[in-house]
Amino acid sequence: MLVKANETEAKGEHGMADELMEIFDSYMTRESNRIGEYKRKAADIAARNDAALRQSMGLPNDGELPPGAYMRATVLGFRIVESSDDQVSAWLLSRVTASAGELEEERVSYTSNVLAAHWENGDWKIGPDDMERAAGATEKGSRPAVVAPGDRRFNEAGWTAIRQAS
Repeated sequence: MLVKANETEAKGEHGMADELMEIFDSYMTRESNRIGEYKRKAADIAARNDAALRQSMGLPNDGELPPGAYMRATVLGFRIVESSDDQVSAWLLSRVTASAGELEEERVSYTSNVLAAHWENGDWKIGPDDMERAAGATEKGSRPAVVAPGDRRFNEAGWTAIRQAS
């Protein structure tokens, strides 16, 4: 679930803000009295990220993306921070690919972020308390190096590869 919650794709009329809010609606807990505030903050962050992405690609601030323009984040690896039967937090390593259009060069970068979840009513969910717990846990340990699979430092950093079906 953490992998699915961290994989995104923006293209055409479907921007990053749309993608992030769909993830929010799919994976966020409904059990927290703070969820409305958390969703508003997530929407604001998603809109800012969408604008920054478009600006970095030299694209208009809004509207449909040009033909062939896209941004994808694909999770390649994980490193568990803490886990129990009903809670988990993990670093996720992602490859981000982007192109401003059909004839534009694809840009590739790597990033990592921490996510956390809890077991709720037969499913894994993310909530404000989970993210606060993950932030506290990562303060205790170091952030793993952001390195691509195949690089010898990938294993040294403690990453476990995720093999995607083809």
